Amino acid sequence: MSLQQVGVLFDMDGVLVDSNPYHKIALQEFCKRHQKFLSEEELIRKVYGRTNKDWITNLFGNISQETLTQYANEKEALFREIYEPHVKPVDGLTDFLNELIENKIPFTISTSAPSENVAFTLKALALENVFPIILDERFVNKGKPDPEIYIKSAAAIQLPTSQCWVI
Repeated sequence: MSLQQVGVLFDMDGVLVDSNPYHKIALQEFCKRHQKFLSEEELIRKVYGRTNKDWITNLFGNISQETLTQYANEKEALFREIYEPHVKPVDGLTDFLNELIENKIPFTISTSAPSENVAFTLKALALENVFPIILDERFVNKGKPDPEIYIKSAAAIQLPTSQCWVI
């Protein structure tokens, strides 16, 4: 029996780093600045895991592309400012990545986060040159829970989705 090649598709927020508490703080501050107040249930239902385009239009309705971009940039810059002193890898990440590299197992970052957040996170972790393939919000038309980003990531490492682990 031969072993099939597998690939690993890493989400970023909450997987490589425990950034979700800082996204929540940034979201709350952003909403406060724009007189929008969301309960925890509304954050879960309307915001978490979604692309900026999705959650911002969920919150503000039909707005111009220019305003959408402005709001997304504002929220993400706020997140990076708040999170910067706290960035660290989740326990075991570096060892796991080294094992994948040593065993020639392909892996990606597969996230709906903006490319600026990916670059910020990888720089803070000193992992800028570790991930050979990164798919970020530029590759996402449908945010989670839609599996689009993972399907595209599997294709990027030339493996069927059935041979990929999503973390």
